Amino acid sequence: MWASAEISFADRGRSDSRTRILRRAVSDRSGGTGASVPPGNLFSRAILKVYKYSKKRSNGGFPKEDSMRRTAMVLLAAILFAWPAAPAGADEVGDLLRKSVDAYGGESVLATLAFRESGKLTTTMRGGSAGTITRIYRRPDQLRVEVALAGEPTEVRILDGKRGWRQGQEASGMSFDAMVLQSARFALPLNLLERRGELKDLGTVECDGKTRRVLELPLGGTLSLAAEIDPGTGRILRSTARSVGAMGGKSMSVGGAPGGVTVEFATTYDDFRKVDGVLFAFREGNFAMGRNTGETRLEKVEILKELPAGTLTP
Repeated sequence: MWASAEISFADRGRSDSRTRILRRAVSDRSGGTGASVPPGNLFSRAILKVYKYSKKRSNGGFPKEDSMRRTAMVLLAAILFAWPAAPAGADEVGDLLRKSVDAYGGESVLATLAFRESGKLTTTMRGGSAGTITRIYRRPDQLRVEVALAGEPTEVRILDGKRGWRQGQEASGMSFDAMVLQSARFALPLNLLERRGELKDLGTVECDGKTRRVLELPLGGTLSLAAEIDPGTGRILRSTARSVGAMGGKSMSVGGAPGGVTVEFATTYDDFRKVDGVLFAFREGNFAMGRNTGETRLEKVEILKELPAGTLTP
Protein backbone atom coordinates (compact mmCIF):
# COMPACT_ATOMS: atom_id res chain seq x y z
CA MET A 1 0.00 0.00 0.00
CA TRP A 2 2.79 2.43 0.98
CA ALA A 3 4.78 1.50 -2.09
CA SER A 4 1.75 2.12 -4.25
CA ALA A 5 1.17 5.48 -2.62
CA GLU A 6 4.83 6.50 -3.12
CA ILE A 7 4.67 5.58 -6.79
CA SER A 8 1.42 7.48 -7.18
CA PHE A 9 2.92 10.52 -5.41
CA ALA A 10 6.07 10.38 -7.56
CA ASP A 11 3.99 10.15 -10.74
CA ARG A 12 1.87 13.05 -9.58
CA GLY A 13 4.99 15.10 -8.81
CA ARG A 14 6.52 14.47 -12.23
CA SER A 15 3.21 15.32 -13.86
CA ASP A 16 2.86 18.56 -11.92
CA SER A 17 6.44 19.52 -12.76
CA ARG A 18 5.89 18.84 -16.47
CA THR A 19 2.63 20.77 -16.36
CA ARG A 20 4.38 23.80 -14.81
CA ILE A 21 7.10 23.70 -17.48
CA LEU A 22 4.59 23.51 -20.29
CA ARG A 23 2.42 26.23 -18.80
CA ARG A 24 5.52 28.43 -18.59
CA ALA A 25 6.33 27.70 -22.27
CA VAL A 26 2.80 28.59 -23.33
CA SER A 27 2.93 31.72 -21.18
CA ASP A 28 6.23 32.72 -22.77
CA ARG A 29 4.78 32.28 -26.25
CA SER A 30 1.86 34.53 -25.32
CA GLY A 31 4.09 37.24 -23.86
CA GLY A 32 3.14 36.36 -20.29
CA THR A 33 -0.46 37.40 -20.82
CA GLY A 34 -1.97 33.94 -20.85
CA ALA A 35 -3.68 34.81 -24.12
CA SER A 36 -4.27 32.10 -26.68
CA VAL A 37 -1.45 31.50 -29.16
CA PRO A 38 -2.26 32.34 -32.79
CA PRO A 39 -3.37 29.18 -34.63
CA GLY A 40 -0.93 29.88 -37.46
CA ASN A 41 2.09 29.32 -35.18
CA LEU A 42 2.73 25.60 -35.62
CA PHE A 43 5.35 25.39 -32.88
CA SER A 44 3.05 26.99 -30.33
CA ARG A 45 0.22 24.70 -31.37
CA ALA A 46 2.51 21.74 -30.78
CA ILE A 47 3.34 22.96 -27.27
CA LEU A 48 -0.36 23.37 -26.55
CA LYS A 49 -1.04 19.81 -27.65
CA VAL A 50 1.60 18.46 -25.23
CA TYR A 51 0.30 20.73 -22.49
CA LYS A 52 -3.29 19.53 -22.90
CA TYR A 53 -2.14 15.92 -22.88
CA SER A 54 -0.11 16.43 -19.70
CA LYS A 55 -3.04 18.08 -17.98
CA LYS A 56 -5.34 15.24 -18.91
CA ARG A 57 -2.82 12.66 -17.76
CA SER A 58 -2.29 14.43 -14.44
CA ASN A 59 -6.02 14.23 -13.85
CA GLY A 60 -5.97 10.47 -14.26
CA GLY A 61 -7.24 10.45 -17.82
CA PHE A 62 -4.97 7.61 -18.98
CA PRO A 63 -3.95 4.30 -17.39
CA LYS A 64 -0.45 4.42 -15.89
CA GLU A 65 0.76 1.29 -17.65
CA ASP A 66 0.99 2.91 -21.08
CA SER A 67 1.77 6.47 -20.00
CA MET A 68 5.38 6.38 -21.24
CA ARG A 69 4.30 5.15 -24.65
CA ARG A 70 1.66 7.86 -24.93
CA THR A 71 4.14 10.51 -23.81
CA ALA A 72 6.60 9.46 -26.51
CA MET A 73 3.88 9.52 -29.17
CA VAL A 74 2.68 12.97 -28.16
CA LEU A 75 6.22 14.38 -28.13
CA LEU A 76 6.86 12.93 -31.58
CA ALA A 77 3.62 14.48 -32.84
CA ALA A 78 4.70 17.80 -31.33
CA ILE A 79 7.97 17.70 -33.26
CA LEU A 80 6.16 16.87 -36.49
CA PHE A 81 3.60 19.63 -35.98
CA ALA A 82 6.37 22.11 -35.25
CA TRP A 83 8.31 21.28 -38.43
CA PRO A 84 7.73 24.07 -41.01
CA ALA A 85 6.09 23.04 -44.26
CA ALA A 86 5.19 24.85 -47.47
CA PRO A 87 1.49 25.63 -47.88
CA ALA A 88 -0.36 23.03 -49.92
CA GLY A 89 -0.43 23.89 -53.62
CA ALA A 90 2.20 26.64 -53.34
CA ASP A 91 3.74 27.48 -56.73
CA GLU A 92 5.82 30.64 -56.48
CA VAL A 93 6.99 30.60 -60.10
CA GLY A 94 3.51 29.82 -61.44
CA ASP A 95 2.01 32.65 -59.39
CA LEU A 96 4.65 35.07 -60.70
CA LEU A 97 4.00 34.04 -64.30
CA ARG A 98 0.25 34.50 -63.93
CA LYS A 99 0.87 37.91 -62.37
CA SER A 100 3.12 38.84 -65.30
CA VAL A 101 0.61 37.68 -67.92
CA ASP A 102 -2.13 39.67 -66.19
CA ALA A 103 0.11 42.74 -66.10
CA TYR A 104 0.61 42.57 -69.87
CA GLY A 105 -3.09 42.26 -70.67
CA GLY A 106 -4.29 38.80 -69.65
CA GLU A 107 -4.05 35.33 -71.14
CA SER A 108 -7.06 35.54 -73.46
CA VAL A 109 -5.86 38.83 -74.99
CA LEU A 110 -2.22 37.79 -75.42
CA ALA A 111 -3.15 34.41 -76.93
CA THR A 112 -4.42 36.05 -80.14
CA LEU A 113 -2.33 39.21 -80.06
CA ALA A 114 -1.21 40.91 -83.27
CA PHE A 115 0.36 44.36 -83.40
CA ARG A 116 2.40 46.85 -85.42
CA GLU A 117 5.13 48.98 -83.85
CA SER A 118 6.97 51.90 -85.42
CA GLY A 119 9.68 54.13 -84.05
CA LYS A 120 13.28 55.26 -84.23
CA LEU A 121 16.44 53.20 -84.03
CA THR A 122 20.01 54.19 -83.19
CA THR A 123 22.97 51.85 -83.46
CA THR A 124 26.55 52.11 -82.29
CA MET A 125 27.70 49.47 -84.76
CA ARG A 126 27.90 51.72 -87.80
CA GLY A 127 29.33 54.92 -86.45
CA GLY A 128 26.21 55.90 -84.53
CA SER A 129 23.74 55.57 -87.40
CA ALA A 130 20.07 56.42 -86.89
CA GLY A 131 16.98 55.33 -88.73
CA THR A 132 13.46 53.99 -88.45
CA ILE A 133 12.06 50.60 -87.55
CA THR A 134 8.70 48.92 -88.15
CA ARG A 135 7.77 45.58 -86.61
CA ILE A 136 4.63 43.54 -87.22
CA TYR A 137 4.00 40.49 -85.08
CA ARG A 138 1.29 37.87 -84.60
CA ARG A 139 1.39 34.98 -82.18
CA PRO A 140 2.86 32.50 -82.07
CA ASP A 141 5.68 33.00 -84.59
CA GLN A 142 4.89 35.37 -87.45
CA LEU A 143 7.08 38.44 -87.73
CA ARG A 144 8.08 41.16 -90.17
CA VAL A 145 10.82 43.68 -89.38
CA GLU A 146 11.83 46.63 -91.57
CA VAL A 147 14.91 48.66 -90.68
CA ALA A 148 15.84 51.78 -92.66
CA LEU A 149 19.15 53.41 -91.75
CA ALA A 150 20.25 56.69 -93.30
CA GLY A 151 22.02 56.16 -96.62
CA GLU A 152 21.32 52.40 -96.74
CA PRO A 153 18.63 50.29 -98.39
CA THR A 154 15.77 49.12 -96.17
CA GLU A 155 16.42 45.72 -94.64
CA VAL A 156 13.42 43.38 -94.48
CA ARG A 157 13.28 40.25 -92.34
CA ILE A 158 10.31 37.86 -92.33
CA LEU A 159 9.56 34.87 -90.12
CA ASP A 160 6.64 32.55 -90.73
CA GLY A 161 6.87 29.59 -88.39
CA LYS A 162 9.84 27.43 -89.33
CA ARG A 163 10.82 29.46 -92.38
CA GLY A 164 12.45 32.84 -92.63
CA TRP A 165 13.64 35.29 -95.28
CA ARG A 166 16.06 38.19 -95.33
CA GLN A 167 16.03 40.58 -98.24
CA GLY A 168 13.87 38.09 -100.16
CA GLN A 169 16.32 35.22 -99.70
CA GLU A 170 15.70 32.12 -97.57
CA ALA A 171 17.37 32.65 -94.21
CA SER A 172 19.37 30.07 -92.26
CA GLY A 173 21.96 29.90 -89.53
CA MET A 174 22.49 33.02 -87.44
CA SER A 175 20.19 35.13 -89.60
CA PHE A 176 17.26 32.75 -89.07
CA ASP A 177 18.03 32.30 -85.38
CA ALA A 178 17.98 36.06 -84.82
CA MET A 179 14.40 36.15 -86.07
CA VAL A 180 13.40 33.17 -83.93
CA LEU A 181 14.80 34.90 -80.85
CA GLN A 182 13.07 38.19 -81.66
CA SER A 183 9.75 36.41 -82.14
CA ALA A 184 10.22 34.65 -78.79
CA ARG A 185 10.81 38.03 -77.13
CA PHE A 186 7.53 39.35 -78.50
CA ALA A 187 5.75 36.26 -77.17
CA LEU A 188 6.80 37.07 -73.59
CA PRO A 189 5.41 36.53 -71.00
CA LEU A 190 2.68 34.19 -72.23
CA ASN A 191 5.13 31.68 -73.72
CA LEU A 192 6.70 31.30 -70.26
CA LEU A 193 3.36 30.41 -68.72
CA GLU A 194 2.35 28.10 -71.57
CA ARG A 195 5.62 26.18 -71.27
CA ARG A 196 5.91 26.33 -67.52
CA GLY A 197 7.14 22.74 -67.27
CA GLU A 198 10.16 23.44 -69.51
CA LEU A 199 11.44 26.49 -67.65
CA LYS A 200 14.68 26.61 -65.72
CA ASP A 201 14.50 28.66 -62.54
CA LEU A 202 17.82 30.52 -62.40
CA GLY A 203 17.03 32.17 -59.08
CA THR A 204 17.28 35.91 -58.51
CA VAL A 205 19.59 38.76 -59.50
CA GLU A 206 20.01 42.23 -58.01
CA CYS A 207 19.91 45.18 -60.39
CA ASP A 208 19.42 48.87 -59.61
CA GLY A 209 18.57 47.98 -56.04
CA LYS A 210 15.76 45.62 -57.03
CA THR A 211 15.48 41.85 -56.99
CA ARG A 212 14.47 40.12 -60.20
CA ARG A 213 13.45 36.51 -60.75
CA VAL A 214 15.21 34.88 -63.72
CA LEU A 215 13.45 32.17 -65.73
CA GLU A 216 14.98 30.55 -68.80
CA LEU A 217 12.99 29.07 -71.68
CA PRO A 218 14.69 26.59 -74.05
CA LEU A 219 13.91 27.33 -77.70
CA GLY A 220 15.33 24.19 -79.26
CA GLY A 221 18.82 23.17 -80.22
CA THR A 222 21.35 25.56 -78.73
CA LEU A 223 18.98 28.50 -78.26
CA SER A 224 17.42 29.76 -75.04
CA LEU A 225 15.76 32.93 -73.76
CA ALA A 226 15.99 34.13 -70.15
CA ALA A 227 13.56 36.69 -68.74
CA GLU A 228 14.22 38.84 -65.67
CA ILE A 229 10.88 39.59 -64.01
CA ASP A 230 10.11 42.19 -61.37
CA PRO A 231 8.12 40.28 -58.71
CA GLY A 232 6.40 43.48 -57.62
CA THR A 233 4.91 44.46 -60.97
CA GLY A 234 5.22 41.32 -63.09
CA ARG A 235 7.01 43.35 -65.76
CA ILE A 236 9.91 41.87 -67.69
CA LEU A 237 12.83 44.29 -67.34
CA ARG A 238 15.44 42.37 -69.33
CA SER A 239 15.64 39.38 -71.64
CA THR A 240 18.79 37.54 -72.66
CA ALA A 241 18.96 35.31 -75.73
CA ARG A 242 21.75 32.74 -75.66
CA SER A 243 23.26 30.36 -78.16
CA VAL A 244 26.08 27.89 -77.65
CA GLY A 245 28.53 26.95 -80.40
CA ALA A 246 28.64 30.07 -82.57
CA MET A 247 32.42 30.35 -82.80
CA GLY A 248 34.45 30.75 -85.97
CA GLY A 249 31.49 31.57 -88.19
CA LYS A 250 29.61 28.41 -87.28
CA SER A 251 25.83 28.48 -87.39
CA MET A 252 23.72 29.06 -84.29
CA SER A 253 20.98 27.14 -86.04
CA VAL A 254 18.21 25.46 -84.05
CA GLY A 255 19.14 21.83 -83.69
CA GLY A 256 22.87 22.50 -83.94
CA ALA A 257 25.31 20.61 -81.78
CA PRO A 258 26.19 22.22 -78.45
CA GLY A 259 29.78 23.32 -77.96
CA GLY A 260 32.08 26.29 -78.39
CA VAL A 261 31.39 29.70 -76.91
CA THR A 262 28.14 31.17 -75.64
CA VAL A 263 26.82 34.17 -77.57
CA GLU A 264 24.43 36.51 -75.75
CA PHE A 265 22.07 39.18 -77.02
CA ALA A 266 20.27 41.13 -74.31
CA THR A 267 17.40 43.62 -74.37
CA THR A 268 16.35 45.92 -71.55
CA TYR A 269 12.81 47.29 -71.29
CA ASP A 270 11.38 50.49 -69.80
CA ASP A 271 8.96 53.36 -70.48
CA PHE A 272 6.01 50.97 -70.13
CA ARG A 273 2.66 52.09 -71.52
CA LYS A 274 -0.66 50.41 -72.20
CA VAL A 275 -2.23 50.37 -75.65
CA ASP A 276 -5.81 49.10 -75.73
CA GLY A 277 -5.18 47.29 -72.46
CA VAL A 278 -1.92 45.62 -73.57
CA LEU A 279 1.38 46.60 -71.94
CA PHE A 280 4.32 47.58 -74.16
CA ALA A 281 7.84 48.81 -73.41
CA PHE A 282 8.34 51.92 -75.51
CA ARG A 283 12.08 51.94 -74.95
CA GLU A 284 14.48 49.05 -75.54
CA GLY A 285 18.22 48.95 -74.96
CA ASN A 286 20.18 46.46 -77.08
CA PHE A 287 23.37 44.64 -76.06
CA ALA A 288 25.64 42.02 -77.61
CA MET A 289 28.11 40.15 -75.41
CA GLY A 290 27.70 42.82 -72.74
CA ARG A 291 28.33 45.78 -75.06
CA ASN A 292 25.65 48.36 -75.86
CA THR A 293 24.76 48.19 -79.56
CA GLY A 294 21.90 50.65 -79.78
CA GLU A 295 18.45 51.71 -78.70
CA THR A 296 14.90 51.48 -80.00
CA ARG A 297 12.27 54.06 -79.08
CA LEU A 298 8.73 53.34 -80.16
CA GLU A 299 6.51 56.18 -81.30
CA LYS A 300 3.35 54.27 -82.17
CA VAL A 301 1.83 50.88 -81.37
CA GLU A 302 -1.33 49.56 -83.01
CA ILE A 303 -3.30 46.44 -82.07
CA LEU A 304 -4.27 44.59 -85.24
CA LYS A 305 -7.25 42.36 -85.94
CA GLU A 306 -5.56 40.92 -89.03
CA LEU A 307 -2.11 41.15 -90.56
CA PRO A 308 -1.88 43.65 -93.43
CA ALA A 309 -1.80 42.06 -96.87
CA GLY A 310 1.69 41.04 -97.94
CA THR A 311 3.12 41.05 -94.41
CA LEU A 312 4.59 37.55 -94.77
CA THR A 313 5.44 37.81 -98.46
CA PRO A 314 9.24 37.76 -99.08
